[in-house]
Amino acid sequence: MKALKITTIILIAVIITVAAFFGIYKKEEYHVINILKDYKLGMDFLNKRVIKANVSDDEKEKTVYDSEGTIVEIGENDDLTEYTEENGYKILEKEIDSKEYVNTKKYLDKKLKLIGVHEYNVKLNQETGEITVEIPDDDNADKVESYLKTNGTFSLEDAETGEELLNETYITNTGLMYGSDLDDNGDTVSYVYLRINLNKEGQAKLKELKTIYVKDGETVTTEEDGEEKTETKDKEVCIKLCGDEIGDTVITNIIYQDSIALCLGYSAKQEEFKEQSENASNIAKILKIGVSPLEYDFEESEIQETTISNKKICIYIVGVSIVILAACIYLIVKFKLAGILATIVEISYIALLILVVRYTNVVITIEGIGGIILAAVINYELIYSILASKNEPLNTLNKVALTNIPIYIIGFIFAFATSAHLNSFGMTLIWGSIVTYVYNLLLTIPLVQTSKEGKNAKRK
Repeated sequence: MKALKITTIILIAVIITVAAFFGIYKKEEYHVINILKDYKLGMDFLNKRVIKANVSDDEKEKTVYDSEGTIVEIGENDDLTEYTEENGYKILEKEIDSKEYVNTKKYLDKKLKLIGVHEYNVKLNQETGEITVEIPDDDNADKVESYLKTNGTFSLEDAETGEELLNETYITNTGLMYGSDLDDNGDTVSYVYLRINLNKEGQAKLKELKTIYVKDGETVTTEEDGEEKTETKDKEVCIKLCGDEIGDTVITNIIYQDSIALCLGYSAKQEEFKEQSENASNIAKILKIGVSPLEYDFEESEIQETTISNKKICIYIVGVSIVILAACIYLIVKFKLAGILATIVEISYIALLILVVRYTNVVITIEGIGGIILAAVINYELIYSILASKNEPLNTLNKVALTNIPIYIIGFIFAFATSAHLNSFGMTLIWGSIVTYVYNLLLTIPLVQTSKEGKNAKRK
């Protein structure tokens, strides 16, 4: 019975180790895929996408003076090329307050954080106003770049004249609503709506527009073969969202309890609907933070390769592996069979921890790897103490846990840091401490106790 228990524990440890380090594969069509979730890597290990932006010329107000110092009246679309110093003119450009640059940087910071970018850098040149944004060049980079360039604008306009009737200045909050229906095939189609809440003034305007922009609300007279024909047509508004025109409709089609509800996606396919919902959620967040303090023109993005090559990563892995191997050999030499079991447990612990890190969306940075190594060292210390101590293993576990409380407190504090590097270190350390306690309670202690019972039985 004791042999069966030991064998079962070792088998569990081996399965965890193999799954973590080699993956779990399944056949899909003509190839096999690893079904384990990918690591969420930080910019230390990925190429960076660098996006630069400069203040738009529309923000730079220009005043033209003639040779006598009189301001020359310039139309909005007039060409300024003829107003040169050689022709006796002087053009002065209004200086932009550097605080506006800072506010725009904060706006982009907030936007990236709200749409869930786990690591980024936003740099500002306070003299020129140039902003440089660095994001990981991963599978989401195209979407992030698109949202970064999207301004939180919204308007309802007269579909014929283009007159603005309502805009984003009346928005108080945004959110999502969901619905479902059956299509002609009997399949369930899910819908996602963007709900826009308005202030009292906006609600009053919406109520007024509701009586004007209605179905069959406009009389049109046409002539056909010399005869007059009178008919009615819908009086519609044009909806513009984040710079895109999304369609014309009557007001009643988009009103929901004094709010505006816009359908931003529908599908009977779960994956497709999930993507539409994510997009709608990000648009809601962008609308919520409003319009950028300054208008910026974005340049074409560039890719900056990571400084950490695969060769360097291999060197680091080999170095860490050598240290782990040396530590495990020491356990085997000192504790014999118990040391072999302890080695299996320690390696399995590391494997379980990196599995937990995968599935808890912890961003892996160099500091995060440092947190994993520190957690592995603490676990090694615990296993060594359990093997070397004559006390009850549970008492040893509690004693080591109390000793390392200051380290866990530091990890807890860092886990709430805004810096991705500190956050990664803190999160790996917190998960390491949880896994240490649970794993050793469920596997290491039963294994050691069963092993000691077997030894005592042989001596008798």
